[in-house]
Amino acid sequence: MKKLMVVALAVGVLAAPALASIKDSKHDLSVHSTATIKSDYDELCIFCHTPHQASTTVSNAPLWNRNTDGGVSSFTTADLYDSQSLTPASKPDAAGLLDAIKNSDVPLCLSCHDGTGMASGIIHKGAEAAPPVFTGGDGPGNDQIGGRANLKDGGNVLKDDHPIGMVYDDVVTAKSDDFNAVVDGVIPGPGGRDLPLFGGRMWCASCHAVHGVPGVDSFLRASNEQSGLCLACHNK
Repeated sequence: MKKLMVVALAVGVLAAPALASIKDSKHDLSVHSTATIKSDYDELCIFCHTPHQASTTVSNAPLWNRNTDGGVSSFTTADLYDSQSLTPASKPDAAGLLDAIKNSDVPLCLSCHDGTGMASGIIHKGAEAAPPVFTGGDGPGNDQIGGRANLKDGGNVLKDDHPIGMVYDDVVTAKSDDFNAVVDGVIPGPGGRDLPLFGGRMWCASCHAVHGVPGVDSFLRASNEQSGLCLACHNK
């Protein structure tokens, strides 16, 4: 029992900075939040996580509490960003799409950022008896994310967002003069804040930290002052 208590305490200490950066951020949807969009729920973690009755189908997020994937399961490669400027290594392909559907964080992000209502996606409501009632959002229930944070704005899905799913080393090989190389499995970022890859592929979490980074805005992993985050990958 003593060992269990020590482990629990250690987990709590490690989790504390993440909690501090979520509180009052745009990802804090609790009633006490200072964010524009918030609900009548007292808890702030429950919109993504639950200690009980969590999803048994999501393996890449702890105790996941949402039951929608933002439509990712029906995506085709045509739903992803493409342009004539991309090399074949960067263009959306079947392998990258399959990884997006099965293994990546894209379904997690789009469970809220697909522009549809957030209230109905919660699996376990905890002490609450009813779905959350939102204020400050878009749509009839005030629980829709709008603006740039709505990644499916206008039905574009991810067509107008930064490419994802590519094997970054392949991109570097294809255009070695334009992209910086991986070092020890990560892309060195500004201020010593490295950008991770997942199975060698770039996903949302390569550039974004959903729990926030102290001193960095917009849930980025590192500051983009003077395009520092962009220049971590792009050698321009």
